[in-house]
Amino acid sequence: MWLINHEKLAEWEIPLLAESGFENIYTPQKYPNIPSYTSGGIVKPRITSSEIQEDLEELNAQNWYSEISSKSSEIINRHFEVIFVAAELSQIMRIVKSFYGRIVIRLFGLVGSRSYGELFEFGLSPSELKLFKKNLYRITFGLGYKELVQGEPDWIRNHIIFLPIGVPQTKGIPWVGNSEHVVSVIGRIEPGSYYEKALQDHLRIAKNLNIKILGRQHIVFEDPKILGALNQAEVNTEFSSARCMLYASKEKKHVHYHPLEAMQIGLPVIYFKNTLLDGILGGDLEGGVSTETEASGLLLELVTNHEKAKLMGLAQQERISLLERQHLSKDFIDGIKLLTKPLEIRNQEEWRIGVFCESNHPECINIEYDGKLNSQILLSRDLTKTFISETKIVTLAFK
Repeated sequence: MWLINHEKLAEWEIPLLAESGFENIYTPQKYPNIPSYTSGGIVKPRITSSEIQEDLEELNAQNWYSEISSKSSEIINRHFEVIFVAAELSQIMRIVKSFYGRIVIRLFGLVGSRSYGELFEFGLSPSELKLFKKNLYRITFGLGYKELVQGEPDWIRNHIIFLPIGVPQTKGIPWVGNSEHVVSVIGRIEPGSYYEKALQDHLRIAKNLNIKILGRQHIVFEDPKILGALNQAEVNTEFSSARCMLYASKEKKHVHYHPLEAMQIGLPVIYFKNTLLDGILGGDLEGGVSTETEASGLLLELVTNHEKAKLMGLAQQERISLLERQHLSKDFIDGIKLLTKPLEIRNQEEWRIGVFCESNHPECINIEYDGKLNSQILLSRDLTKTFISETKIVTLAFK
């Protein structure tokens, strides 16, 4: 199950999951209509199993961002061995309580200086944190960028696999740059928010230049610079016609998709050095600046010099292409292979379980286990529900 609902990430990640051997990939058919889901979208599930298809109606009806019904819990434990989720604490805890297989928490980066360790340790209640850490043996952190490991505690570092985030092959059109304007993407702009500050940063740096701001909004703006959400064809047109893009983020642990998508089509991007984006690109790339004054000057140069913009765009496009040639896809698939290794159950010996059953019931003598952790847990639960007459200690024999 891939419970993330991120349109751009889905284009990159789901095909790689299928290539890695996941034949059935369920994706949620509902997501919250709130500002934090400006990149949200619904992706059609990839289901080949007729048994899962019989349960699709129930799965689709379930809102995976709210309480999970007992029926949905039973279905996912019966059909799926791995669930991928984003680092959203309330959703993670619901999955921990409702699902008994492996959980992969995707780490994409955080704004500000806080670590994921701090997010969990201060964002969860003491009882939730205790339950979460108790289940670490079946939790894996899927690191999107290697730079994000810095500053994380050992209890996260010891459970990390590298699942790099790449740029899916663009469906857009090549850059032309025939319009002397700057483009950027800033969603969920609200008074006093992080993204309102981002808007002000972009307007200040672009100064008197013509700038267009794309991005899904939840409030209406009268400012003609803010175009709001556009369909994909309109976005492609804006990216192709703009002379350059400004990406004014100074974040060291977070990056958005749009500057990478822009570079992929040859749209030159002005961005800040010593940021996560700079690290991903390998540093020392034309377009990186150290100050806002330098950014303003470079924007003016590009807007008034198409040839300079073209050469910068080509250099950045080649760097993005190089990243893919350096086996981002292969690294992702290699990371997924680590998930196929058996979970390290604390007690490696045979488990002894107390159940209520008839003393002469043959299944209480030797019960074989099919290799799935969630089946093992469900087995013990089913036994305690089914056999209710006499207590007897049984030995589970593992294949």
